[in-house]
Amino acid sequence: MSISGKHTFALYCHPLSVGQKPFFDQTIEVADKELWHRVIHILRLTVGEEIILFDGTYEATIKLSAKTFAGKNKIIGLVLEAKISTPITPNIILMPSLLKREAFETVIYLAAQMGVTTIQPLIATKTHRAWNGDKERARLTSIMIAACEQAKNFVIPELKNPIHLHDLVKPPCGIYFEDDGILLADTAKQLIAGKPEAITLVFGPEGGLMATERQHLDMCGFMCCALTPTILRAQEAVAVGLGSIRSLLLRRK
Repeated sequence: MSISGKHTFALYCHPLSVGQKPFFDQTIEVADKELWHRVIHILRLTVGEEIILFDGTYEATIKLSAKTFAGKNKIIGLVLEAKISTPITPNIILMPSLLKREAFETVIYLAAQMGVTTIQPLIATKTHRAWNGDKERARLTSIMIAACEQAKNFVIPELKNPIHLHDLVKPPCGIYFEDDGILLADTAKQLIAGKPEAITLVFGPEGGLMATERQHLDMCGFMCCALTPTILRAQEAVAVGLGSIRSLLLRRK
């Protein structure tokens, strides 16, 4: 919702402000042809309507000026509200196994949508594809931005290069998910009591983790948690597990 009570679109814009953060009651001017096209021709906004612009560091609610519509390729408006973007707490470090591209893109969207701080892809024994370097990173970054716009999560997750699961070290608080783990409700009680500042969530590949991989996670101090009595696909397990942990440990700002 906007300050006026109407729905407000959130749009990524990098950089939002050069050299300084946007200030309240300041006129801001953003030269961005693609952003201008979205506002004018796709969203079809009008003079006086509000949008939220964000770049992963700052976020600002802008009241669109007539100058936006008189010229071309520039968003011009009055800053109604501006602040530094802060991540949702507790911080969640998501470690999903590298899945087939479409499934992995779903996981990446979910991660950004639910306010994950860091995404660390894992290469497990049952991983059957390679990481496609900068090309894949660019594609996944676009997906994260789209998810952040939709969810109004203004901190874009940090996406790291994949590592092998056996290279994981002990986190302050870690969980992995298998159908024979402890109940989610019991896991949640432990987490709520402990109030961790960060939680690491590991999700295995299609077909699950190997016994040696589970042993490694156990040795690193990860808790094993069960989700449902039925078998979930890997991306569905992320949706249920990540969504549950985020909801159960929600901390109001």
